[in-house]
Amino acid sequence: MKLFKYNQFLGDKSINENLDKAKKFLKERELLKVAADELGLIKGEIKGQLDHKEKRSLTLKDFSEEEQTEIRTKLRELRLSDEDVRRVERDSDFLKIREYLGQKYQGWTYPFTYFYFVEMVSMEDLFTSKDVTTGEDNSIFAKLVEYSGLLDRLPKKFDNNFIDTKINNNAEVLIDGLSYLEEYRKIKKIIDTFPSKLKSEYNKAPENLKEQMAEVAAGFDSVPADKKDRVWKSFFGEMKLDTNPVLPDGKPNPNFNKMVWSSSLRRFEHMDNPIRELIKAAKNHLKSSENDSILAFYDKINTCNEKFGRLGADIILDDNGILVLEVKSFQANQFLNGHTRHCIKDSMSQWQSYVSNHNNKQYYVYNFNIPQTDNLSVIGVTIAPGKSSTSERYRNSNGTSEIYSHGYGRACHQKNDGNVADNFKSILNKFETDHNLEVKIFDDCLKAMTPEEIQRRERAKIAEREIVRKGITIDQIKQYVKDDGADINKDNAKALENAVEEGDVEKAKLCLELGASPNLKKGVDAPISKAKDLEMIKLLVTYGSDMTGDVFNQVMGQPEALEFCLKAGLDPSFNNFLPWRKVTKGTWRSVSDIGESYYDAFLLLLKYGAKTQDDRGRNMIVKWAAEYGRMDILNYLDESGISKNFQEKDYKEAILWIAHSQKLPAEKKSEVTEYLKSKTTE
Repeated sequence: MKLFKYNQFLGDKSINENLDKAKKFLKERELLKVAADELGLIKGEIKGQLDHKEKRSLTLKDFSEEEQTEIRTKLRELRLSDEDVRRVERDSDFLKIREYLGQKYQGWTYPFTYFYFVEMVSMEDLFTSKDVTTGEDNSIFAKLVEYSGLLDRLPKKFDNNFIDTKINNNAEVLIDGLSYLEEYRKIKKIIDTFPSKLKSEYNKAPENLKEQMAEVAAGFDSVPADKKDRVWKSFFGEMKLDTNPVLPDGKPNPNFNKMVWSSSLRRFEHMDNPIRELIKAAKNHLKSSENDSILAFYDKINTCNEKFGRLGADIILDDNGILVLEVKSFQANQFLNGHTRHCIKDSMSQWQSYVSNHNNKQYYVYNFNIPQTDNLSVIGVTIAPGKSSTSERYRNSNGTSEIYSHGYGRACHQKNDGNVADNFKSILNKFETDHNLEVKIFDDCLKAMTPEEIQRRERAKIAEREIVRKGITIDQIKQYVKDDGADINKDNAKALENAVEEGDVEKAKLCLELGASPNLKKGVDAPISKAKDLEMIKLLVTYGSDMTGDVFNQVMGQPEALEFCLKAGLDPSFNNFLPWRKVTKGTWRSVSDIGESYYDAFLLLLKYGAKTQDDRGRNMIVKWAAEYGRMDILNYLDESGISKNFQEKDYKEAILWIAHSQKLPAEKKSEVTEYLKSKTTE
């Protein structure tokens, strides 16, 4: 039987195949655990972390220097059998990583394996997480795939040698690099609109102007969706129909009646400093479009707190356009600060690394008196209890609070993730002076956890290891939360998820009453997706649960249940008008069995305010109803007068759509097409 020695896995030569390197890592991981176990070193806090899956892998850094020496000596004696190797390589989480990556991205296996097992990055952060506001994939894997053509521009090359085992934040390095690519792409979108002379001027521009251009690019990207297209085109230009039959010199216009690019950017080419003037004009253009930004942000805070309860955000200061928030959870941070480049809004593991795994608090300082393209308009700062050895530059005046020190330095970052810890006090002083504030923000607002809060958190850690277990009783949950201080939302509200999976309505209700948020996981992972009956669905919706497509399928055929959900606050247009698509499809099964619409559900959606027009001005209900031959819905839209607001193009697009659709038999398709044609002038 072939045996594997430890030093074979630490060979001098780099292994070319990334998959082989990942397997090699797993073998080293297993041997290290065996060595530490045989030496009796897995005990105390380390044992607790392993038992409760707060740590997936041991590293030598987990032990003292003396213990490391013992482990290295022990490793020389250890071997893995063929059977051991097969077991290690069949680790279920490792196989899941390989499944997510697929054959195409097998070359990324080692870094993803390392991120998961050593740096405690979750499968969700790695592969399945979605943006809480847009619903788009924003996992590390999704971003790598999205930027695959730009990966050679990463500050650190993402290859077989990306992992540096001497540091503990390789995933953060990658996340920051991907944010850089996102910024680069935004800038490139602008540069691509420039005439050739402006491109040349930009390439020659000093670095400070290029940084300002990055601010402009981020500003245009963060314009609200309902006016983003308009704000962009009105500055950078767009394709327009040339209606001038002659040129300025009187000659015939060869582009007459053709679509041509129309832009006023050429006006900058003849200025003394074209890039500086363009940036100035762009910032003014953005400023004129954002005068309602602070009011919109208040609405966002309210929505956040409705959605996440005590895991939302507390307003610490709101004075003369300066706003300070304490953000209580990763989910709230994603929701409120998705417009920043901060890694703690991209990854739960990074939030834990900076905030929740330590005795820290997370604050954000917003300045609505300056253009929101300015990187100082948003500053995120992680606050830890003060230490006497810390420089006064990073502490408040009485030394009780300080900016947390992490692997990248002090955790104080402006909007574009630039570190401003060294200048933070002077920045705040300027805010206070310029806007006549009577408080000292660092001293009065950015409070660290008190000793009592720290003691409660330490006690709560033990209870939190218990509260996520399946099968615990209602009385146990009460004790863990009320007596021991456990976070009911530990592990994305695992206690609530367990209660829902168990079908225990009373236990689920208790969790919700204690502050469990039903929205910390999304889609098929959300608690509501695991509900087994309408009673549980109603309970979750009553406490603000977002709806999912699968759950909507259960209630749309039951008008009473659907109306209950709508009365409880269900958005009738959730998930990009998914309800319209569901009710128009109805019971359709095939071209020979088109079934019926869910007409009662359609009427209820209208009753509770479902919009027919999307953000781009399209009335997609026409196309969806036509596709499935739902003349009952189309006729109601006419009879109720709703269709008076529709445009001719809505019907023309529907005609083109169903011409290619295979949902209807020929006779029904002809009937629907004739109806649609009757709504057009051609």
